[in-house]
This record gives sequence, C-alpha cells and structure tokens, in this order.
Amino acid sequence: TEIYTLSLHDALPILLKEDFARGLRLIDRMLDRGARVRLETLSTLHRQMGGDPSALSEGLQLDFAASGPRTFVGDQHAWSWYRGSSVGPYPCMSALFALEMFMDGCERSGIDVDSLTKRVMRDASTLASGGLCFGFLVRHIDKVSKELDTLLAEPSVWELEFGRVSHEGSLHVQGSDDAALPGRERRGWTPLNVAMYLVVAAMQHRDEQRLRELREIGARLIENAGGKNAHPTVVRWAAHLDWSNYSVIEQDGQLFIKADE
Repeated sequence: TEIYTLSLHDALPILLKEDFARGLRLIDRMLDRGARVRLETLSTLHRQMGGDPSALSEGLQLDFAASGPRTFVGDQHAWSWYRGSSVGPYPCMSALFALEMFMDGCERSGIDVDSLTKRVMRDASTLASGGLCFGFLVRHIDKVSKELDTLLAEPSVWELEFGRVSHEGSLHVQGSDDAALPGRERRGWTPLNVAMYLVVAAMQHRDEQRLRELREIGARLIENAGGKNAHPTVVRWAAHLDWSNYSVIEQDGQLFIKADE
C-alpha cells in the first residue's frame, strides 16, 4: 500500500471540495487555536514588561452574517491573516487562502455571497474569519445588498480595515493575487471606498429607503464611538454614509461625485 503525503496547502482545497463541513470545522479549530495562542503570548510579554495582562483585549463583539452578537477572538493581525501580510501562524494563513479561493469558486458556481458568508461565519470564533468574509464581500461588492451593514457601524472594524489596507501590496506570504481574481482591484479599498460605493449605488437606483438605512448606519457608527464625544475622524467616516454630504462636480467635461468632508 502506497501512502501519499500532501502539504496543508495542497490538502485543504481537496478537503473543502470533498467534505466542506469537515474542512471548515478544521479551519475554524486552527484559527481559534492560533488566535488564542497569539493572545496568550502577548499577555505573557505584557506581564513581563510590567503591564497588566487583563488590560489587553481578547477580541471584539460583533453581530455579523446573522451569527448573533458574540465575541470574536483575535487582534489586528488576526483580522489580516487571510492576506498573509501580518504576524501570525503560516498554517492559519494557508487555511484562509484555501477557504477564500473555495468561496470564490462557490460564487462562480452560482451560490450567493450572503449564503456563503453566513455559512463561514456560523461557527467561526475569530476575527480571522471576520476579516476574510469582510474582504470577500468587498471584492464582490456588486453582489452585496446589506451584508456589510452591521460591520460598517463598528468603529473598530474601520480601524482594522485601515490597518490591513496600510500593508496591502507590500509583503504577502502567498505571493501576489492572480490577475483573474474577481475584485482584485478592491483589495486596497478602505471602508471609505466601501461607504461611497454603497451610497452612490443607492442613489443611482433612486433607492430612498436604502439611502436612509445607510445614513442610519452612519449615526450608529458615531453612537458606537461615543456619541457626542465621538472623535472627529469617526464623524468624518460617518459623513461618507450620508448622500446629503456628497456633491457632483464637473471637470474637463466629465461629472464626478465627491464626498464633502
């Protein structure tokens, strides 16, 4: 009997294709363990430097993809693991690469992005899965309706995404994206780009209800940042979710839409 050994990089795509539920459970366990070990390491270092380990955050409470409000373990680096541009365990990054490519394949086969992200997030416990699904939805934003709404109301998510984008295009352990990757050009989008896209799309469709919903997301964003005490930067972010803060300008015979800040 011959025994063939596959690397994790080669084995996970096969497992996801043959038994998606089992493959996803394995990935979730890997990410959970990786995120918790990272937090334990940071806690130890913090304590050795005379700090209070209890002051470190273990994650964020998010309500995303109909998963209900719960805490997702991890930090800024875990959120960006799927891009291979942050500090973390390579096996977890490799697992996320495989899952992202599998999700793209499912989308090409006709499975809607809402169902895909809900399934991936259903049993997820880390910010690594949240970062992956946020990025997946942004790349496929032309097929998104309200899937990103709850995350756009969270100041911490904006900060996580600005942090990820700051490293985009530098070092990625998996190498550069395939030229044919759907939405490749949106890898560098910040939440400001996402907000503008959603607002302009709603305006183009004359969807007044959607414009109200987006404006309400902006109000929740400010409220979640402290309300009247919210930092001016967050208030500026929220302005991008309100069509009344946009203007149409003409330049060289072309019309451009810009957000007034």
